[in-house]
Amino acid sequence: MSIASNAREYAERLVACLGCCASIDPQQRTTLPHKFDERRGAWILTRGFDAFSEIFQNDPEVSNPYELIYGGQLKLEVRVRESGTRRRPAVDVAAYQLSILGLSENPNGLECLRFDKTQGQPRGDGWDDDLGDNPQHPWSHLHINFVAREGANDCRIPVGPVCPILLISAFDHWYCSTFRA
Repeated sequence: MSIASNAREYAERLVACLGCCASIDPQQRTTLPHKFDERRGAWILTRGFDAFSEIFQNDPEVSNPYELIYGGQLKLEVRVRESGTRRRPAVDVAAYQLSILGLSENPNGLECLRFDKTQGQPRGDGWDDDLGDNPQHPWSHLHINFVAREGANDCRIPVGPVCPILLISAFDHWYCSTFRA
């Protein structure tokens, strides 16, 4: 089953997913700044980051993270583009970052999480040709409690590409079931 037939539809599905997130303050659920960037050939969806200011001029929501209802913040940046051929079009989530910060005390001991998939994987220090990736900095990875202590950001657990809509939905389920009053 395909989640979207084109990049615009994927962007719309992501906006709709956030609109249903019970973990996000209801006043903020409906706003996810997004635009098509001609230069990059991709839809850019972002909230809580200062990047892409040239695309999102005068949009105050871009740099404001989502506030979570039981404490914490969610920041999101997703780049989606068309790939494949005319006969077999496909949607490529070219890059994403989902950061969850300032979580209240919980049974899992999570303070913060960050999922990253960069636009392209540089072959710098640590590159392994047999793995086709860099164990020191995997292309798509998860950080756990990355702001907790010095060096905590170096823990990068490879996850492979993950659908941001699935990440948000899974987090929303965990958050709401964990912090439910």
